[in-house]
Amino acid sequence: MTIITAIRTTKVRNMSILSDRQIRELCVAPERYLDQKMFEEESRKPISVPAVFPNDHHVRRIRQEVRERCMKPMTDEMKAAFRPMISPFELKAIREIREEDVLIEGATTGDGIRFGKNRKIISYGTTSYGYDVRLGEEFQIFTNINGGLIDPKRLDKTQCLVETVTRVDEDGSRYVILPPNSYLLGVTPEYFKMPRDVLAICMGKSTYARAGAHVNVTPIEPGFEGQVVIEVSNGTSLPMKIYANEGISQFCFFRGTEPCETSYADKDGKYMGQTGIQLGKV
Repeated sequence: MTIITAIRTTKVRNMSILSDRQIRELCVAPERYLDQKMFEEESRKPISVPAVFPNDHHVRRIRQEVRERCMKPMTDEMKAAFRPMISPFELKAIREIREEDVLIEGATTGDGIRFGKNRKIISYGTTSYGYDVRLGEEFQIFTNINGGLIDPKRLDKTQCLVETVTRVDEDGSRYVILPPNSYLLGVTPEYFKMPRDVLAICMGKSTYARAGAHVNVTPIEPGFEGQVVIEVSNGTSLPMKIYANEGISQFCFFRGTEPCETSYADKDGKYMGQTGIQLGKV
């Protein structure tokens, strides 16, 4: 009896997480670009390393020099055609906001309350290996005041969601109150245009996690374009403040070794190009 074992010949391919530098490259139009054809030709040439004690450092340095020689200035046409992955985009983490003194109407004192020019916030912007997105000022909260049943396939036809307005704290922070054991839908002010070879995985920020808030965002697929709906639940028995225009979730970006065969745009994804809060669709 002969046993035949089938062996896969497909090469195993991995994904790599994008660093802050790589994220910036996808979000800010560069001044120069890599001439790929020239780079491939130069890379085929033999590398000359020192005869005495050659090591990986010399090889990396020489390859970097080759890459620099193959960089060319971006043309105006190329800059105009550039599609940032995230917009608006912050080059670094923003931990406080500088703004002019603002008079809050309806304050308890006669002259109102003015908040300072430097206000600390829950951070957003570029991190070491990701990007912290904000939560906008559009909110819908699940409620049982109208009774009914939540149907994920027909969410737009139920009366379980109500809109809520933001409030203003004494320091000028804007927020909504999420009741105990409740759930809200929000949306990022950031607009995404995902490359064909990049996938985003989303996680909550520790500031909210330690307070008992859970952020639930599904993966952002390659080829997706639009704002991202954010889901936040209050897992505590107390009301909780959820801040608008401040950090809410960290997105980590993974790049495949090749573009996907079928992107979100190719399959005409049902949330393609969404702006604002879009309810579940089937």
